[in-house]
Amino acid sequence: MEIKKDISSSLEDYLEAIYLFAKKGNEVRAGQIATFLNVKKSSVTEALQNLSKEKLINYKPYNPITLTELGKNAAENILRRHNIVKTFFRDILNLSDEEASNTACKIEHVISDDLASRFNLLHTTLTSEPKYKEILNNIHKSF
Repeated sequence: MEIKKDISSSLEDYLEAIYLFAKKGNEVRAGQIATFLNVKKSSVTEALQNLSKEKLINYKPYNPITLTELGKNAAENILRRHNIVKTFFRDILNLSDEEASNTACKIEHVISDDLASRFNLLHTTLTSEPKYKEILNNIHKSF
């Protein structure tokens, strides 16, 4: 389910942050986002205005920020791609959890849903099929 909006990687990070705060049941405020993303409040305000124009969030200054249905779906899709890539890098390429996550943060913005699904299929096949587990173990030994 590819949700295409013409938003930058940076705006996707804001959307992801809003989603993560909201998922925890927290009221989402601009200050929290600024702290979480380590950016200035003025940058957050500009990003929130842009996300609102794209109809991904409901935003009014000094009010809690909420995701629209479109925004929630987009954020979930970003996180899905992130988790697929992170898991692949960690389990198949044997990267540390931190390196896998940091790299996935960069790639999640440019990878298509189709490519993410292919990574997922390859991961599932290599980790669940007995005939591939030995090959995977040998690959891990070579790293």
